[in-house]
Amino acid sequence: ELQYDFSADELGRVSKKLPYSYHNGKENTAAKSINIAAIVADSNQKIEKDVVNSSVAIFGKTLFTDSQTYVLEPSANRILIFDGTPKKLSSAKFILGQDTLSEKSPNRGSKKPSASTLSHPRGIDFDGANLVVADSNNHRVLIWKSPPSQTYQKADLVLGQADFSSNRENQGKESIDATSLNNPSSVKWIDGKLFVVDQKNHRVLVWNRLPSENNPA
Repeated sequence: ELQYDFSADELGRVSKKLPYSYHNGKENTAAKSINIAAIVADSNQKIEKDVVNSSVAIFGKTLFTDSQTYVLEPSANRILIFDGTPKKLSSAKFILGQDTLSEKSPNRGSKKPSASTLSHPRGIDFDGANLVVADSNNHRVLIWKSPPSQTYQKADLVLGQADFSSNRENQGKESIDATSLNNPSSVKWIDGKLFVVDQKNHRVLVWNRLPSENNPA
């Protein structure tokens, strides 16, 4: 259910309400989405070079939950899932978007996406139950209704496209509407609402609650 459709002029004011270090109106200790460079700057965290290079160099973000760490690798079109703090890439427990660590192609080399593939993922957040990812170059947002428990796991819901095999910007429509997306760049759960930064449409879309079907308005 779409609640707000912010114009470009309002986007800056809205973004100030979506800091990565806050969730549900207070400092978020359960999940934070930040650039991994912030971790490296903390001398209490020890992360090996391959993780730093693969994340910082391509402007990836890292999401921490109570038990896992999610590292976005946009240029490798994947998300690495670690138990605890990552030490090296090979210690990833699961991979989203690819079937193996050696694979890096968008949508695994296919022209069409699927419920399991990614193309330049740029945003990620977790509300304690639902994982949401901005799959930017597929012009969609993917939602897993529980933390992924296996590599290449299919998403449960898609926003911005009519189905999992479509990826045209704004669904190929001549004009944008409440169901279309064009390079979404960030996602955030706040007070049970899902905020999506629809970057190239210069707006923020907000759903009042977790959608129950694909591509709702």
